[in-house]
Amino acid sequence: MIKNAIVTGASGGLGSAIVKLLLGQGYQVYGCGRSQIQGFSHPSFHFQILDLTDQKKVMDWVNFLKSLGGIDVLVHNAGTAHFSPLEEIPDVQLKEMIAVNFQAPIAITQQLTRSLKEKKGHIIFVSSIAAVQVSPWGSIYAATKAGLLHFAREIFAELRKYDVKVSSILPEMIDTKFYETKNFGIEDSDPISYLSTEDVCKAIGFLLSQSEASVVSEITLQSQHLKIKRKKRSF
Repeated sequence: MIKNAIVTGASGGLGSAIVKLLLGQGYQVYGCGRSQIQGFSHPSFHFQILDLTDQKKVMDWVNFLKSLGGIDVLVHNAGTAHFSPLEEIPDVQLKEMIAVNFQAPIAITQQLTRSLKEKKGHIIFVSSIAAVQVSPWGSIYAATKAGLLHFAREIFAELRKYDVKVSSILPEMIDTKFYETKNFGIEDSDPISYLSTEDVCKAIGFLLSQSEASVVSEITLQSQHLKIKRKKRSF
């Protein structure tokens, strides 16, 4: 029987690692991302360039996914963040975070619920530890992640009777390109002060390995050391 998996934010970093994990487990993987994947192809990987802030194009992609004949795994990995004092956040950045981190995952999940029920599927939200901790200068980002975490809790209560599983992963800082445009990043001089994409993929593998009777609803992943590197400002 064909197993179908969906991964948002699949074009690089953690998303690409999740795609490879699922391909290794025999899934047909359907991913989306803002930019084309470079240097990777697989006969069971089907990629769509997609801006999650474009609601019409999101729905066009979702309508295609509905035709697959049931969905086994839906991984909401896409996310965006802008960090600055609340009054300094441009309106376009505020709307982008709400659309990508909160609105799009909810809309996609809502539209694909019947397909997930059909296959007794598993919804996985790659959230952030910011969902449960205060994040200085990250009020909007943290609020979207907190909202998504509560959404996951609510829909598990609603869908568990249909044998649909719902899980959230709340990682600390991961070594990806996420921080390239931020004024802070991982402390790369200390390799146990940040998480790797492999760490998160192992958590996803653990979630998917549970028996039909078991659901791990939330996993918090933290690095052994807590260190953040402040970047020098360029003028």
